[in-house]
Amino acid sequence: MREAFSIEELRYLTLEKIERLQNVKFRAGAKNLLPETKFYAGLFKKYRVDPHNLKTVDDWQKQGLPLVNKFYYMKHLEDFIVRPKNPFSTHLEYLRELSFSDAMDFTTNVVSRQALAKKLKYFYHPKMPLFSGGTQSGKPTPTFVTSTQLHNLRNTMAKAIQIMSPEYLKDTVGINLFPYGPHLAWYSVQIAFDIGADLNLATAAGNAMRTKDLIKMADSFKPNIFAGMAEYIANKFLPAAARNKVKLPKKALFVNGAEKMSDKNKEKIIRLAKKTGIKEPLVLDFYGASELKEDVMPECMPNSGFHHIAQLSNIIRTVKINKMPKGDKLITDWEFTKPEEGGAAIIWNINGAGTLLNGYLIGDKYEKIIKGRCPNCRIKTERIFGISRLKLK
Repeated sequence: MREAFSIEELRYLTLEKIERLQNVKFRAGAKNLLPETKFYAGLFKKYRVDPHNLKTVDDWQKQGLPLVNKFYYMKHLEDFIVRPKNPFSTHLEYLRELSFSDAMDFTTNVVSRQALAKKLKYFYHPKMPLFSGGTQSGKPTPTFVTSTQLHNLRNTMAKAIQIMSPEYLKDTVGINLFPYGPHLAWYSVQIAFDIGADLNLATAAGNAMRTKDLIKMADSFKPNIFAGMAEYIANKFLPAAARNKVKLPKKALFVNGAEKMSDKNKEKIIRLAKKTGIKEPLVLDFYGASELKEDVMPECMPNSGFHHIAQLSNIIRTVKINKMPKGDKLITDWEFTKPEEGGAAIIWNINGAGTLLNGYLIGDKYEKIIKGRCPNCRIKTERIFGISRLKLK
């Protein structure tokens, strides 16, 4: 069962091949996993939709299904978790839909009831909540991921490291400046540093560690990769480092996440970095959301777009919402837009269980999505540009 593409595969596979495999995973989930959630089982019944007729996400509109608003999801969190009544038969059918050989491999290689139970637990049982920032709703909202998906997140971060200017730095020391908590930003950076940095300082900002203590660590360990929110790095961390005459390496990489990075803060990071001895600062951006789970999207170079490197984790499309309902109502009046036209971002989780969100309004608006080979890192994927918050009320 394919969980992800390697960077090498993303360089030679055609976009058509990638889309075909996405559709295979979508069909398998629609037939076998969505009916095992309370919400989608009820939705299919209400709209008289046979999930076997959902071949691609285009059928979501053709079958007249609505989109899920974030406010609806917040009030019905438990209804979106996959809870199969018979995990073994559900999983076997799921694997058969993906690939007959995978299904045979599943049945013949499992040699004990205990091993089978562990395999199913990794795939279905919620292992960890990832909380959103709550910037739109005012309340952090959890998305539950499984052990399998946490493993996939590790693979995604390994690929992100490969495309983020891998030759730019030597002898890497990473300092994590995200606030500590069970949210995607801090956790994914911790994974990335654990995999790719020569020294992971395993730090955190916010209430976990004071800025003055982080400055002292930076002065002692000389980090050359700084990951955090650009607002904090530009207006707290670097000004304090400059005031304390901290001297840092000549080359350094700054990675923003969790919030949109303004041009003002980006310019401020570059200017203040030079006051600490960094002559060649490189500022890159990351895009992720708890609802995307293991799907984190990096830039490979400044302004290169957010690269969708985990394309077997989510299908992402843009839509036009003709009428936004108030409160927690489902969205019934909508239509797809072309990638180059942009619009409201809609996601379909297609990689495993835990919380399963299909036809979900993630709360962001994309200016455009460009499909094809990136001229910088040479991988073929979707690159997302111009992300802004969508007005949900």
